[in-house]
Amino acid sequence: VPVLVRGGGKADDLGVLQRTSEIMSQGVRGLVYGRNIIQHPNPAGMTRALMDIVHTGAGAEEAAKHLAV
Repeated sequence: VPVLVRGGGKADDLGVLQRTSEIMSQGVRGLVYGRNIIQHPNPAGMTRALMDIVHTGAGAEEAAKHLAV
């Protein structure tokens, strides 16, 4: 059964990316994020960072490179 995880409350960038990496390693099939993307100063960069973790298995620190302005 595919499992999707909700993003939870507002968190700092590295916290979001670390949590995402951890839950993906536990077999989750996808994520549903809201405020941690929509309210981010760089929503496109945060989306790319999360996609890097979900689709390529990148770690949080590696994915954070997408947040550089």
